[in-house]
Amino acid sequence: MRRRAMFWKLACCVLALAGASGCGGRLDSGDDSGSEDGPVDVDGDAPPDAQDVPDDAHHADGADDEASDATSEVDDDAAALDDAVPDDDGGGGGVVVGLTDRSFTYDGVETFVLAASYYGGCGAGEDVIRSDLGQLAGLGFNNVRVWTTWTAPTDAVAVLQADGSLDPVALARLRFLLETARGLGMSVDVTSGFGTAGVSDGGFDSYRDALAALATELLPYRNAWFDLGNERDVGDARFLSVEQVRDLAVAVRAVDAARLVTASGGGSDGAGAGASWTELYAVADLDFAAPHFSRDADWAAQTESRVATMRDLLLAAGWVRPIYLQEEARRGYSGAEWPKEMFLEAVAGARRAGAAGWCFHTDAGFDLVAGSFFDQLDDVERDLIDELAAAAAP
Repeated sequence: MRRRAMFWKLACCVLALAGASGCGGRLDSGDDSGSEDGPVDVDGDAPPDAQDVPDDAHHADGADDEASDATSEVDDDAAALDDAVPDDDGGGGGVVVGLTDRSFTYDGVETFVLAASYYGGCGAGEDVIRSDLGQLAGLGFNNVRVWTTWTAPTDAVAVLQADGSLDPVALARLRFLLETARGLGMSVDVTSGFGTAGVSDGGFDSYRDALAALATELLPYRNAWFDLGNERDVGDARFLSVEQVRDLAVAVRAVDAARLVTASGGGSDGAGAGASWTELYAVADLDFAAPHFSRDADWAAQTESRVATMRDLLLAAGWVRPIYLQEEARRGYSGAEWPKEMFLEAVAGARRAGAAGWCFHTDAGFDLVAGSFFDQLDDVERDLIDELAAAAAP
């Protein structure tokens, strides 16, 4: 590991002495960065809009009757899910994620990450999780990206709460998912998005506290990394300054100094991503980059050159760290119906360029209460998913 645990302990002492809600120099507490209408989707996928869920459902002061009815089935089996995951050191084997200068490692072996968007995983049932992850692993996937602030089809899916606490039912499902993935040799990208209406209403301080609480709860799971703020540089309710990202990293590392952390950025080309991450590394010292490149008409053909451009700019600034393509184009985004061949071209280009990984982005994982991931793939995606691992091979 590049960083030293002692550094982050000392950093937290400084924060405590400052008595503030984060390191000095943070631009904005974030208390008014929420939007009544929810984030605007710019080249990436914002968390579901507040209009999709009851405004007052499932908040920390107790769910109302309507929200309780919607989640009663989930509540009934929460205890069973808790029993299914470990409470100690997470023994029983499974992958431990690490890094080299350009790659992820699984149990010390350099590994190209082939991921799938599984955003609503904290709302999926036990059988769905087992089936979906088992099928994905069988097809050569070794990661899923799951959100802790997703609110589809109900905000009962979200783990993080507006007051800085964690929802116990959604947390139990996340822990079950992490345990299942670990048993399959898979890692999990645990993503949180600031600015999600109904989840981030408590402002930046509560969001930071919730991430620290999550880090504590997930200590046994060494097969996970954290995205501290989805598309944090997009200029809407999602926005987090580099100082705020640093504060989040300090809070998580104070609990778990070995946890890998990033904060994804959205809607840029290779040059823009390189400039953004040069600044972010200098202030927040994150472990790897997670750019969301623009979804242009020729996005797939540009993948290789975008990664190369970004890497060259980072190298010129003295930064050598992995680049993970966490959220590329998806079918149906703004009406686009990208053909199978473009996705195969994109993942192959990412691999040639030396990217650390690539994520198959699809809305099939957005609402996992409605059905399984595989049931919601469209016809092109069903054909595509069988070929992605071969395209990603060296």
